[in-house]
Amino acid sequence: MRAALKLGQMLLAVPFLAVLSWPQANSMPQLDAPLQVAPHVPLSQTECADFYSHRVYHHVLRVVGGYGEEHMAEFTAGDKVFLVHAAGMQPGEEFRLLRIVKQKAESPQFKHQADDLERMGLYFRTLGQAQVLKVENGTATARLEFTCSPIQFGDFGIPWVPRVQLAQPKNMSIDLLQPIAPFGLLVSTRHMQSEVGVGDEVFVNLGARAGMKPGQELLVVRGPESPSSKMMGGSVSDQFATTTEPGLDLHQLRKYPHPYRIVGLLEIDLVQNDASSAQVLYSNTLLMPGDEVAPAAPLHPTPVPPRVTPPLVVSSTAGQ
Repeated sequence: MRAALKLGQMLLAVPFLAVLSWPQANSMPQLDAPLQVAPHVPLSQTECADFYSHRVYHHVLRVVGGYGEEHMAEFTAGDKVFLVHAAGMQPGEEFRLLRIVKQKAESPQFKHQADDLERMGLYFRTLGQAQVLKVENGTATARLEFTCSPIQFGDFGIPWVPRVQLAQPKNMSIDLLQPIAPFGLLVSTRHMQSEVGVGDEVFVNLGARAGMKPGQELLVVRGPESPSSKMMGGSVSDQFATTTEPGLDLHQLRKYPHPYRIVGLLEIDLVQNDASSAQVLYSNTLLMPGDEVAPAAPLHPTPVPPRVTPPLVVSSTAGQ
């Protein structure tokens, strides 16, 4: 009797064990895509990164004129400019030139984009670096060491703090079918382009408050509920018809149902409280505002810990 009971329990246990092991035996396969990325983002590109911030700058250097041809309205590398509010500065001191720009798309690139941009702060365009040559009566004469964009009257300068030069690995690969848990958005791009690719600058709504640090990698993902997908319409699989990834088997992507598709990889290069600037390291289709972002697993065995850029000292009250 006991033997029969034991045999019956064993028979009942067999299908139960098979059900438990089924997901493991039939788990989602990997679909590895090689990441052919540059060995590093050029320092000049990092130093020219724009950013969103709520910071307000007071008593900053302000461009009021230039050395050169009469009626000259824009200045580039090698030109000399005059700046007020320079009392206390010494020859040889360096500063970064910035401009506040109103960033607004002609039409929303995804629903509630304007609200997300407002939460990220003002848009600061990084213009270049200058060095003080002399100071007389509170006015500095400075030489433009390099420029990202032409300098204009009214642009302002803040103390120079070198940014982190990011070192990226080469010849990595990434599993395009790995589980994803998005927790942020790619909100906008430089100059508000609607589509970007490798080497372009983008902005995400995650900053220091969310634990972002220079050098951190983020996956860019797209799913049926992503704001970008809702703007485009169609299925996520259909959106991969325009993939730019050489040799990527689209039938594999369509074969396995997955709520999100990995479309790109970012590296954070500049962090503010509520937003971060990032460079696109990899994409297998064009990235768009409204795509979602998720933390990336380490893609190389010995990552180089980035240096943290010291925060700029600014006022917390409304400025000029």
